[in-house]
Amino acid sequence: PLFIGYALLGMLLFGSCTDLFKNLDAACVTLFSVSNGDSIEDVFQTVDTCGDPALSRFYMYSIVGLNICVVLNILLVVVEDAFFATKAFQMDQRRIQREQEAENMHVVQWLDQKTPGDTESSGDEDEEKG
Repeated sequence: PLFIGYALLGMLLFGSCTDLFKNLDAACVTLFSVSNGDSIEDVFQTVDTCGDPALSRFYMYSIVGLNICVVLNILLVVVEDAFFATKAFQMDQRRIQREQEAENMHVVQWLDQKTPGDTESSGDEDEEKG
């Protein structure tokens, strides 16, 4: 909605004196190309000659600034999502490692309890047989 609003405003302000904003399609293409870094200087110079230079500069600076903010926010969301996914993965790995260590400790304790009893009982059995 905001992009279309800027395109319509560009048509109203600059459509009569340049082909870059002559209709909605051309205005959208122009704003999209400016958002992607294409022909920024050409568009700035073209709209600067149409009407009030202060208004045209405000229009162009605001759309470029808005697009930069949107792109930076998208980048921030992607980086933040990757950070939290990595953090969750590491937490799961630590939890699994702790569970495995606890299980190993139980096995070692069980073996420590069984080993002395097994040797005594096997020794007793040997004495009873002999």
